[in-house]
Amino acid sequence: MRTHRGYLLMEMLMVVGLFAMVGGMAIGIARWSLSYMHSTEIAGSRSAALDQAIGQLRGDVWRAASMRSPDQQTLQLEVDGTPITWRLDADGSIARADAGQMRRWEAGLSGASFASEQDSARLIVPDTAESRGGTISMISQFIVLGINHR
Repeated sequence: MRTHRGYLLMEMLMVVGLFAMVGGMAIGIARWSLSYMHSTEIAGSRSAALDQAIGQLRGDVWRAASMRSPDQQTLQLEVDGTPITWRLDADGSIARADAGQMRRWEAGLSGASFASEQDSARLIVPDTAESRGGTISMISQFIVLGINHR
């Protein structure tokens, strides 16, 4: 009786097939992982940009002697005698212009709007598929207290 010292062709094909299936799954998982990392990185940078922009906006409104919102995408302030214009762009960015300087933040604020009253301003952010919206209310200490700081 003879013993076989090798593998049958069918056995080899099954092993190659199993390796191909495991490799295909590994590639799919790697692609998903990279796309998830990329989307998380974008969300993190937008969140940081939004945080910086809101911090600057709060500071400007806090020190504003006057404010008005001529349309839903624009907020005009006067701070220390300097006119400052905040603008919401269609691409979701927010921009601040004062005395010849312009700063823009890619904040993902598509559909957001400004509203102002005599002593306060609001940034209204709509709900999206990725996040819940809301309203950020800011008040001017100078207007509320009747301080003229020109």
